[in-house]
Amino acid sequence: MRIISQHNRLTLTLALLATAAITVLAYYPGMSAGFYFDDEPNLLEAAALHWTEFSWSNVSGTVRDAHLTSRPVANLSMAINHLASGLDPAPYHWTNLVIHIAAGLVLFWVITLFQHHHGAGRGDQNIALLAVLLFLVHPLNIQATTYVVQRMTSLATVFVLLSLGSYISGRFQSDTASRWRWFVLAGTCFLLAAGSKETGFLLLPLLLLYEVCFNSTELFAGYRRMVARFGNFTIVLGGSLTLLAIGWLGWTLAGESISWAETMPYRDFTGIERVLTQGRVQFFYLSLLIWPAPSRLNLDHAFTVSRSLLEPATTLLAFVVIAVIVIMAIRSIRTRPNLAFPVLAYLLLHSIEAGPISLELVFEHRMYLPMTMIALSIGMNLRPTTRSQAVTSYAVLLVIAALLTVSTYQRNEVWGDEMSFHRDVAQKSPWKFRPQYNLGTQLGMRGDLDEAKAALEQAIRIWPDSSLAHNQLGTVYLITGQAGLAEQYY
Repeated sequence: MRIISQHNRLTLTLALLATAAITVLAYYPGMSAGFYFDDEPNLLEAAALHWTEFSWSNVSGTVRDAHLTSRPVANLSMAINHLASGLDPAPYHWTNLVIHIAAGLVLFWVITLFQHHHGAGRGDQNIALLAVLLFLVHPLNIQATTYVVQRMTSLATVFVLLSLGSYISGRFQSDTASRWRWFVLAGTCFLLAAGSKETGFLLLPLLLLYEVCFNSTELFAGYRRMVARFGNFTIVLGGSLTLLAIGWLGWTLAGESISWAETMPYRDFTGIERVLTQGRVQFFYLSLLIWPAPSRLNLDHAFTVSRSLLEPATTLLAFVVIAVIVIMAIRSIRTRPNLAFPVLAYLLLHSIEAGPISLELVFEHRMYLPMTMIALSIGMNLRPTTRSQAVTSYAVLLVIAALLTVSTYQRNEVWGDEMSFHRDVAQKSPWKFRPQYNLGTQLGMRGDLDEAKAALEQAIRIWPDSSLAHNQLGTVYLITGQAGLAEQYY
């Protein structure tokens, strides 16, 4: 990729097209992937998404009857996919890839906005472009792109970034009309983000964090004016009621998925144990970010639960380190906001999925939105001051991007072949039920009955009460002529 001039739009356009082309190359093997895991309830079994014609009744049916009704924007996008191509998986994957590239383009815009408004005149468009390239080709983002159902994550990210960029653009408009046009666009994108995935709601505290980091003097001056006009008690009361309303809304939307002391349905941990585990999970994510070898990546990671702060002892250590990072970042807000904001925003954007909710402990796609803040940090803080420093910085980032591209291509090759994918997940998570059950089911459908039997027996060892696994194993025995054993498992 050529080093581009700060003001050469043609070169910039060509560089962006080259970045998109490299991303397509890295993801091309994954475009032949099938529908996996959560694609089944959210798409294959979701009749409300199986449009054969466009009508308002279909739209309302999708909004009302989808598997996850709190995510209508993502559901509608998949319904449009079905209208165009039925249940052929390839168009869904290509749509996801287009959304991923769109996320990169919007991220480039946001980074250049930060460089322009908060870079003290030292923004480097080349660094912004390379930071986006690292985001686009990083294999940790495969799960949010090649995995159809995680369009919910990538769509939410696109709209969060669009809203953030629109808000910043409006913030620096000189005339009121232009400012409010940008703010209306920011609000619209916020609604679309929240309608794609619940993490979209984090935009509101993200904007508050932006104000605290970059406009604290104006923010507190406005607060003092409000206190002078309405009184301190009124402001405190209004703020408290607002927080209570937000908490009530969050609790209502989460429904039965929030739990503290009780063991969660189909899980072996409580809400408190899940929160305790997330401290260690954060460092696991960072290890995958730094060393994303295909052998370390997995759709369904097995991760040891933290039963207390000292079991294992690394639980307490993880939270101590995170607390130190937060304190240092807060102390840096006044002196180094360009560093403090992305660090605090990264942690903030993990907060919902690190909570006491009934979700798996680890999923790689949860790094997708937070990783944009890492790209932002690179774009904001890597500032070569001489030509030799610039050339060295560009060369290092390009080498890293090349290595990541190779890793992403190799990982997508696994995703692109259905049996290779299921074997990969089962091999990496030998003591998780779902990978073994899915592998056994796929092997049985292909007629590899001996291997199917072994995988399903392992699934039953993990979850002895699973009627699904018993039923599938009974079918294997029935096909192989062992009716007695089949009856026993049925």
